[in-house]
Amino acid sequence: LYPKSMDNSIDKDALKEEWRQYFDRPGLENAFQILTGLCSKHASTQLLLSNVSEDGGSNDDADNLNLLTLCHWMESTSDNTSSDIKNPNGILAETLLDALKEGNESSSVKIGAIRKKTRDRKRELADERRNKALKGMSAFGAMAGSSAGASASAGASSSTSMFASMFGGLSSSLMPSSAQPRTRASSAKSSEAAEPAKPAWMAEMEALGDEKGVTCAVCQEGRTFQPSELLGLYAYMKKVTIAAGQGGATGDIDGTVMLLSLPMSLPRSSVEAWFRKARIAANALEGSSHAIAAMNAANSASSGSSGRSNHFVTTVSAGNAIHCSCHSKAKVADRNHPKAPKSEWEGASLRNSRVTCNVILPLVSTKTSSVPLMSVENALADVNNVMTNTLGVRPKSTLWSCLHDIRFLLLRMAYGEALNVDCGGGSSSSNFLLALYQLYSADMFAANAEHDESPEVSKHARNLSYGFLVGEDIVDLPT
Repeated sequence: LYPKSMDNSIDKDALKEEWRQYFDRPGLENAFQILTGLCSKHASTQLLLSNVSEDGGSNDDADNLNLLTLCHWMESTSDNTSSDIKNPNGILAETLLDALKEGNESSSVKIGAIRKKTRDRKRELADERRNKALKGMSAFGAMAGSSAGASASAGASSSTSMFASMFGGLSSSLMPSSAQPRTRASSAKSSEAAEPAKPAWMAEMEALGDEKGVTCAVCQEGRTFQPSELLGLYAYMKKVTIAAGQGGATGDIDGTVMLLSLPMSLPRSSVEAWFRKARIAANALEGSSHAIAAMNAANSASSGSSGRSNHFVTTVSAGNAIHCSCHSKAKVADRNHPKAPKSEWEGASLRNSRVTCNVILPLVSTKTSSVPLMSVENALADVNNVMTNTLGVRPKSTLWSCLHDIRFLLLRMAYGEALNVDCGGGSSSSNFLLALYQLYSADMFAANAEHDESPEVSKHARNLSYGFLVGEDIVDLPT
């Protein structure tokens, strides 16, 4: 990513050696962790670190090397085996920049400008490589699919051999200048012939639009160019255990005890609509095996006896997506690699920006209506298998497993937990998008619960929020 303005006399090998020595410095990892902890949610420290530069000058100077640029270089540098460069602190540098951006508009603008400059340079390099490849493909003149005018002009000399035209051009170039009279008309014709007509396929490639939204980490295509392929989100799922005495009873967490504890009537008319919907869920639960078990557990907890702990799952993500079909092909290629075979999730972590993952959450939405239903069912079955292996037992309800997962993720974000501790990556923004995707999935599971599980499960999940609102209103009533 060297800029075009860089002096060619600079020894790039020497720069690589300096970077290698810098990455091997002891204490670099601890320094990043300390700086991240100091600047987290502290505006003064964020501004101070954003203005740190090589010579103490202003950070706004483009020629001045500053801390933000160094951190961005480190987060963008991957391991280079040929140059013996190992960068174990790339994720720490990215975490530090995210901490500097959090709640600080000035630092966010500076970091965003630095990252945008790198993206623009990468796009410029990609355009240069593409143009070079296209010119190489059409080096011998107009290819198949060129314009009709170019093909018509070439029709007169189509019977001439390509080698004959090459030798003829060579002999003409070796003739003395006196034997080649030149006029304005001949020079104009030669200049027109020197510019080959643009082939139709090149114009078609230039007219291709860019993919919008989530894209696959392998083929770089999404719902625009591959509407029939199911996209999934690389994620990491782990087990969470909560004791019954600490609110871990199932009836306490899913609100069963609260709904069954609501009164039969409520005199206040301001929350009558909420109360009516909450009573619908309570009436559907009454007499069910789940309600009886939840009330028995609540009575045991009130009497002082400790119940058994309950197990749940919590999921985090770095925001990288992949087509389920691309993941399957990559899994086979990783397993059959002749020199360095890898397991399924070892190869997936490389495609997931070196972030550990063990599950692919299917991204089902209204835009995926052209995705085959069998693909969606297979993806959901894989998620249930991973959840079963993580918990040790098969979950009774897919809907409630998803809702509990969303609940734990929102709680962890609300309490400011470091979500990248579980898998080594993933920011707050990527996990916030994960919560939105899971909420949409939960709505789909609630609609399917009426047919796949039982109607009371769907009514329970959809009307639970009204029960909380009515319960809050009852608590706030004057005594």
